[in-house]
Amino acid sequence: MSTLTHTQINSHVPWRIGMRLVPDPAATEWPRIRFATPDGELPVREWLRRSSPRPAARLSHILELGGPGAASPTMAAVVRRKRFAVRVDPGWSPNGGGAAPRGAALRHEVAARARRDPEFADARLALALPLRLGAALATLRAAARLSQNELAAAAGASRGAVASCECGYVLPRTDHLAALVCACGYTMEIRLTRGGAPAADVPALRLSGARSARDGARAVRAWLDALMRAVRARLGPSTTQTARRLGVRPYVVYKLERLVRVVTLPTIAKLAGAIGAEAELRFLTPSGQPTALVPSIPLRSRA
Repeated sequence: MSTLTHTQINSHVPWRIGMRLVPDPAATEWPRIRFATPDGELPVREWLRRSSPRPAARLSHILELGGPGAASPTMAAVVRRKRFAVRVDPGWSPNGGGAAPRGAALRHEVAARARRDPEFADARLALALPLRLGAALATLRAAARLSQNELAAAAGASRGAVASCECGYVLPRTDHLAALVCACGYTMEIRLTRGGAPAADVPALRLSGARSARDGARAVRAWLDALMRAVRARLGPSTTQTARRLGVRPYVVYKLERLVRVVTLPTIAKLAGAIGAEAELRFLTPSGQPTALVPSIPLRSRA
């Protein structure tokens, strides 16, 4: 049975806590969640309503990724098995569990909290991409039958970096994420769409394990050139005007057009929005087809 535990930061503010989700590796179904509180039971529904914004937002994403109706049953199974954290505080003991809200009930609880709590809504938006990327990477690693140590060695990263990414604690750089995905035997693709169809003015960017780091940087630079040409065509030839409409300093536009060889996913989302497009991240099999293990991940800018 999954156990939800938390760290007490201030005894006078018991809901300002760090959420911990510890699944049972033997569980085969989406579990009833048990939880620890200092003074009694707290069903998951109440947790979503009363806990501080970021832990509640994190739990809501985990329930969506691993619960019934998830976009990928394979990824949902990995999320259910994954240890998002492992700690139980002294003096706190698990109490009776309340069934996690499912489907429409979960969406209703999340929407209601988001309407009345802007901080929760902001946390949901901030955590969506890191948690979805982490769940996708954990799923691809499981499919490749690699341990975190083996994946880290193959990608030239540390085990801690892999673990932090899989838990959604960090948003990896695009080149680091591509290296991890390629070490699992897949190709990472970033494409822009309009109305569900690929954007004609900006080709898709594919980063595969066949490329060296230098070749990958050249591919990113060439793709970014095409994207910035589309941005200029939409926003105007003036650097100052383009910067103002993007909400950045002119030097940032200069860097994007001349210097950058590694672009972040939020930046890609912002540039795509500036030309009326949507960006998405896909994971391709060696045959070039999207894998059924994980769904495509939309990239959205917070600005």
